[in-house]
Amino acid sequence: RARIAHKTDGSKSLASSDLRSADTRSLIRTMCTVSGTVGHRLNQGHIDRIVPIFLRFCDPADADDEDYDSDEPMDTDDVMAGMGEEAAAAMQIELRESCFAGFESFVLRCPALIRPHLDQIVYSALAYMRFDPNYTYDDDDDDAEDDEEEEEEMEEEEEDEYSTEDDMSDEDDDNNWKVRRSAIRTLTAVVEATKHDPSKLWIDEFAWRQNSEKKTTVAGALVNRFKEREENCRVDIIECFTRLLSYTVSASSAGVLVLASCTSMDDDALAASGAVVVDL
Repeated sequence: RARIAHKTDGSKSLASSDLRSADTRSLIRTMCTVSGTVGHRLNQGHIDRIVPIFLRFCDPADADDEDYDSDEPMDTDDVMAGMGEEAAAAMQIELRESCFAGFESFVLRCPALIRPHLDQIVYSALAYMRFDPNYTYDDDDDDAEDDEEEEEEMEEEEEDEYSTEDDMSDEDDDNNWKVRRSAIRTLTAVVEATKHDPSKLWIDEFAWRQNSEKKTTVAGALVNRFKEREENCRVDIIECFTRLLSYTVSASSAGVLVLASCTSMDDDALAASGAVVVDL
């Protein structure tokens, strides 16, 4: 317990110093290891200090930034000081991957303690599940439909500026899929933690993008990402959604929730039963 307290006290000072530490990566890895091995011994104070630090590296605003450059370091200059662009980008990916691995561990090992932070974690995981700055899926945002023709014209003009070999090289060097995979696994942990009543994953809505009116549920976001181009990530997304479906059916059989397509009860009867109605 003393060792755990010592580590989290260090994380508190790290937060107060605006992440100015050369040992940030080691500290995050240590937190992940601690949560994975003795997570049950963490208390609310530990979690409340650790989670905000992780969220600094997994800010949804960075994932939603249309002008984001994956080769530029995130807003933690002191952590990346003295590094070249490639090394800083690799560090950035590794830190985010580690943070989501930590979230996954916290959700599975400390489900009660992590509950106050769960919405923030889910929101961040949803943002980074589709974090693919070097690739355009064209239909991520319905608001962009009106500008599609203009974008296509600009893309055609820019095509001549880059060779096919350069494009292939950029794609081969793109390791952002590791962040997406880690975010997906965090969502899978959330599905596992809420398996007795997964209704919120079908009902609660989160902003799809920063400053956008479009909202989506966890279930809806998973379905939207079936188009994922990286096979490792796509398999994990399908697995996550399959588990969610399975737990939802089990919860329906247990009377915890009611599937809208299966109920023959009227609204008054449903209200009296207290069951949550989930529309698949």
